[in-house]
Amino acid sequence: LQAALSWADSHAAAMDAALQQWAGVCAAQGEVAWDLRRPRDFDAIGQAMRAEDVARSVFVSADPDAHAERLRELAALGPAEIHLHQVGPEQRGFIEKFGAAVLPQLR
Repeated sequence: LQAALSWADSHAAAMDAALQQWAGVCAAQGEVAWDLRRPRDFDAIGQAMRAEDVARSVFVSADPDAHAERLRELAALGPAEIHLHQVGPEQRGFIEKFGAAVLPQLR
């Protein structure tokens, strides 16, 4: 199971990152994705996306405890593995924060 999520030091920054990086992907649900050929096509359809729209596909929070709770919910579905996909650009901070504050809660 792949869990798309956005973490940053503040909720606003996490949402901004999700909107900037993932809005086009969220907008391209279903058959419309087959008609998008270039990255700018995804960018164009992503312009209409709102925070509420992105939040339906990406778990957005600055709170490590909230992320841990979401991952527990996903684990309860019984997947063999859960792959975390940080959609924002802050990869190093994500790895450090999740390694220190989220993953230990799941052991």
